[in-house]
Amino acid sequence: MRKGFTLVELLGVIIVLALICLITIPAITDSLNKYKKDLCQTQISYMISAAKNWGIDHMLQLPEGEEKVKIKLSQLIQEGYMQGDKNAVEEENRLKVINPNTKEYFNPDPIITIQKQGKRYTYTMDEETINSCKKTTKGETEENE
Repeated sequence: MRKGFTLVELLGVIIVLALICLITIPAITDSLNKYKKDLCQTQISYMISAAKNWGIDHMLQLPEGEEKVKIKLSQLIQEGYMQGDKNAVEEENRLKVINPNTKEYFNPDPIITIQKQGKRYTYTMDEETINSCKKTTKGETEENE
């Protein structure tokens, strides 16, 4: 009776493990990228909710007719409607939020535009912030969304 494994048996196990990795790693990577993009979209919806809360507290500053009011994210953080990066070392970065998709701060400062349409107000995030949620960590924009 022999003890241990032969070199061929060990190589066979290594090859099987390598094949499993080749199959699972792309699926895991795709899932993580989708998770980051979903998290980024959720963060944008939090920013819009913060702007809506700001609008409730500042009814007299809301636009009438064709006017538009633009609010920066840093203003919403300063006024306590949203939380910035509380772990930031630099004071100016405490008024920013990290984009989970790129792992960098949203830059420039995201702007939410408030406009009256009929009897309702619409809250729109700027295109640059929306597009930053479509980028991969390499900076490429996905075309098929």
